[in-house]
Order: sequence, then structure tokens, then C-alpha cells
Amino acid sequence: MKHFKRWIVLTLVILMVFSVGCVRRSHQIQNGKIYDKDGLLQGDYQLFDGQYNKRLDLEEGNRITFGFAVGTMRGELSAYFVRLNSDEKILIEDNLIYEVSQGGTYRIEVIANQHSGAFAIEWRVD
Repeated sequence: MKHFKRWIVLTLVILMVFSVGCVRRSHQIQNGKIYDKDGLLQGDYQLFDGQYNKRLDLEEGNRITFGFAVGTMRGELSAYFVRLNSDEKILIEDNLIYEVSQGGTYRIEVIANQHSGAFAIEWRVD
């Protein structure tokens, strides 16, 4: 009976290790963090690789204004404003103003390729 319990515990541990290894992360951050507050996405890190998304629910007629700043020591970083379930994808630049013609779910998509540095995206919805 002792061996049977050990075998079950060992099997559970192995399954947990493999299930954690199979989880796919959309981004990796080393020595830093991305702060996600209402109206602000801000990151400061030694390395950011992958994609970070912020979901927004907007109504028809809303107007969203973006501020965007990035400091790069190495690598690349870009940000997009995306309407879900459509092909609409707009590069976010400082002082971008977008008129929402169709209400629904949108997202801010920050894509980093081995980026070292910092970024800040602010937005206001009117």
C-alpha cells in the first residue's frame, strides 16, 4: 500500500510539471514589470519579448486619444489599436485620435522583440 501511495504522488507531481510546461505565455519579462491601470499601460524592464494585450469596450461615437512614448536600449517595440473580430489594426503613435465607428471590444496590443527599455501608452475616451 505504501508503494501504491508513492506511485500516485509521483504520478501527480509529474503531471503537474508537464502541465505547467505546456502553458503558453504570450510574453516574457525579465527584471521589470508592466503596469496596467485605467488609462495607462506602462512598462519598465531589462527584457520584454512577446505580446501584451489590454482589452477595451467602446461605444459607437467614442473618440479615443492616445499618447505614446518608448525608450529603447535594444530590440524593438510597437503598439497597435485593434478591433476584435476584424482586420482593422492601427499603429499607435503619439497624439493618435481614433473615432469609433462601430461599438464593441477593442484591444491595445504591445508587441516586443527582445526589447530592453521602457514604454508608456496613455489614452482618454471622450
